[in-house]
Amino acid sequence: MFVFNFNQIHFIMKKLLLIMIFIANISLLNAQTNCATPILISTNGTITAPAPAGTIEALCFTETTNVGVTGAQTTTPFSGLWYKFVPTSSGTVVVSSNLTTNIAPLSIDTRVSIFSGACGGLTCVTSADDVSASNFLSTANFVVLTGNTYYIYWDNLWNDKGFSFDFTFTAVSCLPVTVNASTAITTTSATLNWAPSASAPPNYEIEYGPVGFVQGAGTTVTSITNSKVLSSLTPNANYDFYVRAACNATTFSAWSAVSNFGLIKTLPYSSGLDSPNDLIGWTIFGDGIQGLGNNVAAAQAGAGYWVFNSPTTALPTAKNNWLFTPAISLVANQQVAVSFYHRATTNPRTLRVTSGNANTNTAQTNLILAASIPSSTTWVQITTPMYTAPTTGIYYFGFNDTTNLTTPPPTATFMRIDTINITTTLATTTFDSNSFTVSPNPCKDYLTISNSNNSELNSISITDLNGRTVKNISFNNVVEAQISVTELAQGIYMLKINSENGSVTKKIIKE
Repeated sequence: MFVFNFNQIHFIMKKLLLIMIFIANISLLNAQTNCATPILISTNGTITAPAPAGTIEALCFTETTNVGVTGAQTTTPFSGLWYKFVPTSSGTVVVSSNLTTNIAPLSIDTRVSIFSGACGGLTCVTSADDVSASNFLSTANFVVLTGNTYYIYWDNLWNDKGFSFDFTFTAVSCLPVTVNASTAITTTSATLNWAPSASAPPNYEIEYGPVGFVQGAGTTVTSITNSKVLSSLTPNANYDFYVRAACNATTFSAWSAVSNFGLIKTLPYSSGLDSPNDLIGWTIFGDGIQGLGNNVAAAQAGAGYWVFNSPTTALPTAKNNWLFTPAISLVANQQVAVSFYHRATTNPRTLRVTSGNANTNTAQTNLILAASIPSSTTWVQITTPMYTAPTTGIYYFGFNDTTNLTTPPPTATFMRIDTINITTTLATTTFDSNSFTVSPNPCKDYLTISNSNNSELNSISITDLNGRTVKNISFNNVVEAQISVTELAQGIYMLKINSENGSVTKKIIKE
């Protein structure tokens, strides 16, 4: 018979404990590294995360390597960090690394993706990178359904440090909606779209108003589907809107985050480039060294301006950064001039102004202006030569920085542009356009076209402000004609009159 004393028992227990800790540590090392071994989150709170060191999942974000990614701040292999959550009731989740513990001097830069489904067949629910242009932490909000599995996946594309994040689940009976991109945007209307609420509500509420409006002061409308057409909007305006589910007369979901859209513009159009709200509908292309400046003292007017920046070392090729205007509706033969203020610091820059039928660099095929922007301490205004639209349709104007920074190595150079005005006239013809009369204008049912020169009419066409032809009529040896417009919706149209002596375009208003 063996007899153990207390010291022997203590020694054996200590060794067993060390073995268990070793096994646990091995398990932890293998956890979080892929979809099959995520850490389960079961309660709300703050979670301390190690540096991502697991497998990647290129679903919400498509990069699989740091190589070639502009601005990548880490040279370590691209890795992931996996967590999962299985809700026992439906609701909403907020995942956020926007915590004071992650801010300077640590200066953590995070990126998060949310997946659902089973490993090997995941789908992207949502994703988040930077909270703002100056805060590189991440906050993701998403809806969860009872019993489904959701994966919270952090990657190290931007940073290879450990960090902390908050996880907050809230049970909700009336689930919110996710807003999608607006479509069918015209000069006075737009279609708002959102994913249906998982609560299958009988109605949705939408509140909309001018950009920056305070909720409660907007216009509220309802929809029984997951879209809504807004019409009779203010031309050239930008709008904010919110959507929520109405599960019954007294139960509503939370409002969606604010979304916005910009109408197709008509001329004249202007922008002070003073804030992100002014830039709704504007787009960019290039290496990203450009953006909205907010040094009021440096602006030509207002609070901001657009700045094309440059690095402090030579580039292998010339710059090719673009700033595109929103979509602008023009009619055939409409003449357009673009004026703006410019200023370059330290070194001269080169700038082109172009036009095209899309907001892409390859579609900007019409060169309107090529200018050398001298170094200056003051703002200088420039107006482009007149551009004539060849056909009726949608156009974009581009501001293209083409500065050659290859040799010699430059010092840092800023080229600013501000206070853009785009004005128009209708092209004159070889005859007096005033000889044609269209009445009544505004009209309700019929229009009468007559002319004092007795020019024979060949045809007329009517287009809306989006460039769509809504009516065509041909004539045979008449000098006056009456046409019906009863089928046209209320709004502004362009009437093109083709005669034996030339063509002229008139603006008409249908009441």
